[in-house]
Amino acid sequence: MEERGFTVTGIDISTKMLEMARENAPQSTFLRMNMRSLNFPKESFDGVLCLYSIIHVPRRHHLAVLKRFHRVLKSRGVLAIHMGWRDWAGIEENWLGGGAPMYWSHFGRGKSIELIENSRFDIILSRASKQKDGTHLFVLAQKS
Repeated sequence: MEERGFTVTGIDISTKMLEMARENAPQSTFLRMNMRSLNFPKESFDGVLCLYSIIHVPRRHHLAVLKRFHRVLKSRGVLAIHMGWRDWAGIEENWLGGGAPMYWSHFGRGKSIELIENSRFDIILSRASKQKDGTHLFVLAQKS
């Protein structure tokens, strides 16, 4: 992204994931942070990219996280996010056959879109995103 003129700031709660990110994008800034408590000033970013991550946060927090994304985005900022396609919360014990458990927590497509709209975003695009572990909802939205 930096080679295209973008300044990238990434967050994760996993130290290991941050180490991997720094190795792959040394020009970027990576911070250990939970998306449930974004410590950035209001209107800090032109875009927020949240791929395959909010679906691992307890869904009772999704609306608050989306509102935090709205707060840190500049006027007309863009949100690209993967959310739940179907309503489900639980643990998949042997995720993708790798022997590790994976925690999931998400609403279905309709409720996820409703949460995004209730966070004052305009939906530009929403579609099914089929992956190895199932179907997710991909949404592109703009801060209204």
